[in-house]
Amino acid sequence: MDVDAIQQIPLCCQDMPDILVWHYTSSGLFSVRSAGHLQMNLSMRETRGSGSEIQNVTWFWKRVWRLRIPSKIKVFAWRCCSNILPVRSVIRRRHLMMEDMCACCGAEAETLMHCFWGCLSAMEVWQQSPISFVLDKEAGIDFMSWAYGIGCWFNEDTLGLSFVVCWGLSSSRNQALFNNLVHSAAATVQMVCALLKDYGRTQSNLGGVPLDREIEVETAG
Repeated sequence: MDVDAIQQIPLCCQDMPDILVWHYTSSGLFSVRSAGHLQMNLSMRETRGSGSEIQNVTWFWKRVWRLRIPSKIKVFAWRCCSNILPVRSVIRRRHLMMEDMCACCGAEAETLMHCFWGCLSAMEVWQQSPISFVLDKEAGIDFMSWAYGIGCWFNEDTLGLSFVVCWGLSSSRNQALFNNLVHSAAATVQMVCALLKDYGRTQSNLGGVPLDREIEVETAG
């Protein structure tokens, strides 16, 4: 049956050379953006199985893209959820580094969840942040499952601020590793506050208190 169907496919009568076509764009031309969408979709399929779960992930990403946070933080969150942020475990997996232990604590391998959750320096930042209550929830097996859980359990302000805190943790870690500038937990929270101020989020509320104001109150306390 398959042979008959294949034989009935009309062949092109013109003598044209074969060309490479990128299947994931309407023009057939490769683009970095389309590759990024492909990577995100593949990541979703690997972590979510059933149709209903895929719909839930689609809901999650729609929620992420409408968060009232800087676009660079949304891209940062996407990179984390796609597990492509260049932490040591990722770099070692690509055979570009021999050692993957955390440079800050030396206790565990430097995975995303260790950088943002398991490392003692990260825990101190969360405890001084205005959303320390997220520590009451389980971390999850990876960043995507953790972020998805935050999106389900809490409101959009909490999800957005969680991403901003993770960005602050990443920035502080990079400053320590590459510039020998060690930030305290309070300094990292203040950096997050400054980012929110620059973005003009002084009117955004979390429990009736503007986000940047609440961070200052927590830090001062």
